[in-house]
Amino acid sequence: RRRTGPPESPSSPSTATPAPMAGSDDDQKVVVCLRSLGSAPMLRRNKFKISGREKFSKIIEFLRGQLQKDTLFVYVHSAFSLNPFSPKPDELLIDLYNNFAMDGNLVVSYAFWAPWG
Repeated sequence: RRRTGPPESPSSPSTATPAPMAGSDDDQKVVVCLRSLGSAPMLRRNKFKISGREKFSKIIEFLRGQLQKDTLFVYVHSAFSLNPFSPKPDELLIDLYNNFAMDGNLVVSYAFWAPWG
């Protein structure tokens, strides 16, 4: 069975916040941490590295494939706000990471239903 989705798994991710990633370094990797909300199941592989050049739509497509659902609600969490938000699919992961990473991770939650508002 062929796996689809993000290509790399972190060898031993640190919980310490790394130095900010500069947008000029196109090959920078982003650590993504996936969290389920509501009745959505947790994934076995919920933390991985992916190129910062990828768009947020890559995460959405990966989740759709893993969960076998066409409709998902996907959010990014921020240390600066209690309210998660849903980025545009064409947002670059490096930009989301640079602005919203918490403890060195871009925290992405997913649900089958809209959990807020």
